This record gives sequence, C-alpha cells and structure tokens, in this order.
Amino acid sequence: MHHNEILFPDSYNFHAKRFLNDSRAPSLPCHDGTKTSGAKKLARYMTSFGKGTRDCGGTNLSDGEIYLILANVIRRCEFQAWNTTYKDVGFIRDFAIPVPAADSTGMQVFVLNVD
Repeated sequence: MHHNEILFPDSYNFHAKRFLNDSRAPSLPCHDGTKTSGAKKLARYMTSFGKGTRDCGGTNLSDGEIYLILANVIRRCEFQAWNTTYKDVGFIRDFAIPVPAADSTGMQVFVLNVD
C-alpha cells in the first residue's frame, strides 16, 4: 500500500509535506467501475505498523522509545520561543480539551544549548 503510486506519487522518495494541510486521497477506481469520492484522509492509508487486530506488537515499544527520546531532549536542551504569539499557544477554543486558534502556526522554538 505504501508504494501505491496513485495514493503516494513518487513513493520511493521522502516528501515531508505529503500529509500537511489535511491532505485527502485521490478518487480511486472501485471494483464496479465507479470511483470513490477521494474524501478519506491520506493518513488513513499509512499503515507502517498495520491496522486493527493484526497490528505490530512493536508499536508500543516504538512509542515508548519516542517518549524517552523526547523526555531526554527536553531535559538536556534549552529552548527559546521564536515567531510565537499568544494566539499560537493560548486556549482560544474548547473541544473537551483546550485548543489554540484555528489559524495558529503552532509553537516554534530554537534549540539554544545542548549538554
């Protein structure tokens, strides 16, 4: 699935922007000759660890490793906010959890010092 050229054009090359801006899958041909609407999110077709009951047992291990690495980076580095305003981090909306403004670019930081 990851090398389906219809879903992922130029699939053997890394394109970081492939999943940005809520990207949608293209309309795909169905078995009865019709086409899908292309409304499904492209991320749905990303199955690195499998899906459902047959997913990879290493998923939890990789998640744990990511948490440990992130904790070490935060503990050992100094950060400074860059190009960030209250709109980017403040709680403007509430969807059961606080959410920043819809047009926010998110928090951007410089890594200043590494132990």
